[in-house]
Amino acid sequence: MLAARDFVFLKRGINWANLPGFKESINSQKQKFAAFGLNTQDLVALIGGHTIRTSGRLLSNYRLYNFTNGGPDPAINPAFVPQLQALCPQNGDGTRRIDLDIGSGNRFDTSFFVNLRNGREIEYSKKLWM
Repeated sequence: MLAARDFVFLKRGINWANLPGFKESINSQKQKFAAFGLNTQDLVALIGGHTIRTSGRLLSNYRLYNFTNGGPDPAINPAFVPQLQALCPQNGDGTRRIDLDIGSGNRFDTSFFVNLRNGREIEYSKKLWM
């Protein structure tokens, strides 16, 4: 599995500026990959690697409590918000990490993409990938 930092290293990137930003559109991400001779399949493989990754609470808390007028990001499935808030209480442990693939974070499978499609994702950029 090719991780983001490995991609930069292998393509002799000089710094993290070569990575797609977390708010970039899918088209922008595809262009950055194409600049290094990679295609959409490579991008999807990298995205799929999130099935076995964790996220820090800083980004999660932003999407859960401070996105719009102190509320959650409307792109998150409303039925999923209480589960995320239980995992990431607003004033909870700031160092705690949560699985990006809720339900099968320790397995490499397709559930990450199912969660993504159903608005059960944690990181902001995921909604831009669809």
